Amino acid sequence: MIATIVYRFTLGFLLAFINEWVGSGVVLVALSAAFLAYVCFYDPFTDRFQNLRSKAVHSVHVLILFVNFYYRAEANSNPTEASQLSVPAYLQIVAVALTVFGSTALLAYEAYVKLRNYFSSER
Repeated sequence: MIATIVYRFTLGFLLAFINEWVGSGVVLVALSAAFLAYVCFYDPFTDRFQNLRSKAVHSVHVLILFVNFYYRAEANSNPTEASQLSVPAYLQIVAVALTVFGSTALLAYEAYVKLRNYFSSER
């Protein structure tokens, strides 16, 4: 819990103060990857479905930051070519869509299990 609060505060602080620097993407991706490693090794939730959703969402978060950093670095070095690259953006959109659908499916299954356990315990 404390690690999540520190991570979110640090990420917000860095996004607010070093966002103008072109190399800030490296720092943000490294910080997010370190937090993803924390989430993967020390399951912060007691429920396995919440841990699975958390890992999926944070993986896509790191991917989004990496793709944004990639576009920013490309636009800084070669603006014309960066505007024509669309594959990383499509990859990002597909990853977000899969995560939303997968997370929704896990949430629905978790609700089903809880309702099933609730109604079976009443009998």
